[in-house]
Amino acid sequence: MEADAPPSGPLPSWLLLRGLGRQAGHWAEFPEILEATGARVFRLDLPGMGEARDETAPWSVAGIVRSLRRRFLELPGAGEGPWGILGVSLGAMTCLAWAARHPGDFARVIAVNGSAGQYGAPWERLTPLAWRSIARLLRTPDPLERERILLPAISNARGGDAALQERFAEVERRIPLLPAAFRRQFVAGAGFFCPRRLPPSVRIVVGEGDRFVAPACSRRIARGQRMRLWSHPWAGHELDLDDPEWLAAAAQDSEAVPAPRPASRTT
Repeated sequence: MEADAPPSGPLPSWLLLRGLGRQAGHWAEFPEILEATGARVFRLDLPGMGEARDETAPWSVAGIVRSLRRRFLELPGAGEGPWGILGVSLGAMTCLAWAARHPGDFARVIAVNGSAGQYGAPWERLTPLAWRSIARLLRTPDPLERERILLPAISNARGGDAALQERFAEVERRIPLLPAAFRRQFVAGAGFFCPRRLPPSVRIVVGEGDRFVAPACSRRIARGQRMRLWSHPWAGHELDLDDPEWLAAAAQDSEAVPAPRPASRTT
């Protein structure tokens, strides 16, 4: 099915996708902020994670799309009225692959801090901090210690937020991360190449302060696809944590780039 011209203004329904090794419970306040714009917001776990833990994680982003689309079409109102989809990191790659394969599913596609193989080698896409953090995570079984490693690397505003670290650790205690699923997700992301043509519904969004995935990756995708880049001047990899109001406004506004809030750090 071909996509119609992208609509302007707020969309009534959104699907949110997390990234490598994360679950729907790791969204923090962003879904509620997006709901405050009048939207219905749904979260789906990537296969192998969270509520989809019993499903084998695919080795490819295309396989992730197939799993998610099957579950998406079972959601209330799927296929009725315009929907948006927003994904971070591996979720952003999934959004791009989904938009290219099924352009009629979403009227707006927000890809936040993604990357792609034709725009950089693995050691150029992930920063040295990311490689060190991932190596430490693989050796650390305790969920709280894992959050103390990861959050400072992916959030510039809330990396040192002890309450958030505990909240996110509890998400993993409830549904533990499967190391095999993490490895499969990592391989899927490393092997992802951006489709040659993306529909006009796609928006490339980058946090220029991302210390986990090089911001140049998003800039190269936007340049390679001849698309406008939506850029936040200081936010890190988890832009939804660092400035969720900005991201919600960028998702729902079809033209204007909102003003970011002042930079702050808890690290």
